Amino acid sequence: MKTILRAVIAFFVCVRHTVLGTVSMLNKKRIPIFNGSRKAVTFSLLLATFSLFLAAPKAYAQTSVNNFDNFIAITTVTNNYNISLTGNILFSTGGFSVLTGTITGNGYALDGQNANAGITLSSGNSLFFYGPITFQNFKKVISSSGSAAQGGALFAAGAYNTYSNSTTMLDFTNATVNFTGNTVTTVSDYIYGSAAQGGGLFVGGAVSAGAYGGIANSSSGTAVVNFTSSIINFTSNTLMSGAIGSVAQGGGLFVGGAVSAGAFTGGTNNSSSGTAVVNFTSSTINFTSNMSTYTIGTVRTVGQGGGLFVGGAVSAGTRDTGVNNSGSGIAVVNFISSTINFTSNTVTGKNAAQGGGLFVGGASASGENNNSSSGTAIVNFILSIINFTSNTVNGANAVQGGGLFVGGAVSAGAAYQYNIGVNNASSGTAAVNFTSSIINFTDNIMSGQSASQGGGLFVGGASDSGGHDNSGSSGGTAVVNFTSSTINFTGNTAYARSAQGGGLFVGGAVSAGVWYDDANSNSGTAVVNFTSSTINFTGNTVKGATMGSAAQGGGLFVGGAVSAGAYGGIVNSSGGTAVVNFTSSTINFTNNKVTFNIGEGGTAGQGGGLFVGGAVSVAAFASGINNSSSGTAVVNFTSSTINFTGNTVASGYRATVVQGGGLFVGGAVSAGIWAANSNTSSGTAIVNFTSSIINFTGNAINMGYTGSAAQGGGLFVGGAVSAGVGRTVINNSSSGTAVVNFTSSIIDFTGNMVQGGRTGSASQGGGLFVGGGSFCRNI
Repeated sequence: MKTILRAVIAFFVCVRHTVLGTVSMLNKKRIPIFNGSRKAVTFSLLLATFSLFLAAPKAYAQTSVNNFDNFIAITTVTNNYNISLTGNILFSTGGFSVLTGTITGNGYALDGQNANAGITLSSGNSLFFYGPITFQNFKKVISSSGSAAQGGALFAAGAYNTYSNSTTMLDFTNATVNFTGNTVTTVSDYIYGSAAQGGGLFVGGAVSAGAYGGIANSSSGTAVVNFTSSIINFTSNTLMSGAIGSVAQGGGLFVGGAVSAGAFTGGTNNSSSGTAVVNFTSSTINFTSNMSTYTIGTVRTVGQGGGLFVGGAVSAGTRDTGVNNSGSGIAVVNFISSTINFTSNTVTGKNAAQGGGLFVGGASASGENNNSSSGTAIVNFILSIINFTSNTVNGANAVQGGGLFVGGAVSAGAAYQYNIGVNNASSGTAAVNFTSSIINFTDNIMSGQSASQGGGLFVGGASDSGGHDNSGSSGGTAVVNFTSSTINFTGNTAYARSAQGGGLFVGGAVSAGVWYDDANSNSGTAVVNFTSSTINFTGNTVKGATMGSAAQGGGLFVGGAVSAGAYGGIVNSSGGTAVVNFTSSTINFTNNKVTFNIGEGGTAGQGGGLFVGGAVSVAAFASGINNSSSGTAVVNFTSSTINFTGNTVASGYRATVVQGGGLFVGGAVSAGIWAANSNTSSGTAIVNFTSSIINFTGNAINMGYTGSAAQGGGLFVGGAVSAGVGRTVINNSSSGTAVVNFTSSIIDFTGNMVQGGRTGSASQGGGLFVGGGSFCRNI
């Protein structure tokens, strides 16, 4: 007992420092993480973790169990049971709620036989696992429209459709834990407004679900899961949501603070003040080949988090006049001294698909008729190795975050059923911290219809994707910190009519990817900090489609207010701020590409290595309208070495523009328009190089055949930029300001090129191009 007590106290102290550090960081940056006081937030998180000790089970004699009947008879009736598995437990039915107890796995499996749901833990009960155990082949079914299915194998909630001021606990110690081949799915193709969450494991603080013609309320619950000195595998788990207005979140694992999901006609789910905490310590965690997808042939669906979903306040999946409301939720996931692999996970959706490996959202509203506010999601990676490899995000109008998606306020994929499909997300905060770690984003692939953003990593303050009518996001904040780390963005790809940020996308207010619908975002803030780190953007690609396409930022895209991919719809963004800081670091942009599929006409390629734009409107097609205004983008390089080497921008066939082989800086940017409208104004882009060494070497821009312009083989700076126009359009950019400052720095332009082009083509600035409304100081 003394050994257990010492271990618990040591773990509590470790997590205490992590929580306090994160809270301190957010408050220093004036980022609110809760409506209440800082002390209240900190105390709630520490109390949730320390409850591991308070909930420790009493020592009872151990009972051997090797069949389903005995397993259920003991775990559902006896409090503080202590059982040891001596054979696989084959479930003949499912959906049981278990009480507090201890299970020693001995390498055996709990098996749903591909027909039965797993187990449920709630209402302040605690479950402790020792030794290896497998949760496999469980199946949870969404049986009707406007409903939810959560946690294919294991469901843990602090409060479920009730007020519960208690903590529910799961603990895995010195174990190999497998969640394998579990499924959350629907009974048919005609299930509408549903939510599928957590293919293997679901962890929720306060959870309200399945309201039908009435009201379900949940609040004040806490759920804590601890994995210590273990190997954890989430493998081949699958989420398959229903049709119109449905959502799939967290193929392997779902973690949500306040969660409202699945409301039918006249029903309302309300959740608030929930806290969910998951800790991985000295462990290896693998998310492999998990999937978040939708029923075949459906439309207006959303997929988020192929491997892992982390959301502060989460509302998802309603039907008809059903409503989900969630607020003031907190979700925290800590990875400490661990190795984490997100490999070959897949996210698909028709309206929006986000986060191939991992999705982190502060306030998330997805599906149809959902409202989320004041949520906080925090993920910490400390002294760890993190790999995002070969994850896929595809099929949707908007695809974002091939490996990792981080969004403050996120609304996605509202349906138009009965013209009431509205999602609203506001005042959410998402923070991801990498400390003394190695992070690799490798060969992640995104393929979308209208917009593709962030082949490796997407960071958005306020993000609205694939929405309808009055849906929108506002007031969100997303922060990602890399400290004393090595970060590699290698071979990632973003493909769509609008493709932005092959390796990394950072946007303040982002509206993207509509198909005869609307998207609205405003007042979002996105901040990414690299400190004392080495950052490599190598061989990433952004690839535009054909007419009315734009490809920007082969390695890194930074935009204040971004409107992208209006196909017959209206996309609005305003008041966004994006800031990226590189301090005492080495940054390499090497062999990144901006290119096009065919590039028939009305295309624009900008920023082979790095794109920085204040207000950005791109890729309007088929009478679509992009509006972007009052955006600010700032990139600071301080006491660093920056190399732009061998990056390329290649244009299409005609009516094309290529700009900034290495670096593009534009205040108000309107690009890639075909038979549509684009309006951009009052944008500001600023890049500061201070006490740094900057090399532009061997970058190139390649013009199209006719009617082309190529500007700035190494660096392009322009105040108001209109580029890539085809057919009859309105393409306006105005009141833009672009500033590049070199202070106490060394700058070298070597071997940069502008090449190609024939009839009606113009080439300007092989090394540097500075246009109107822009300033390039101290060169």
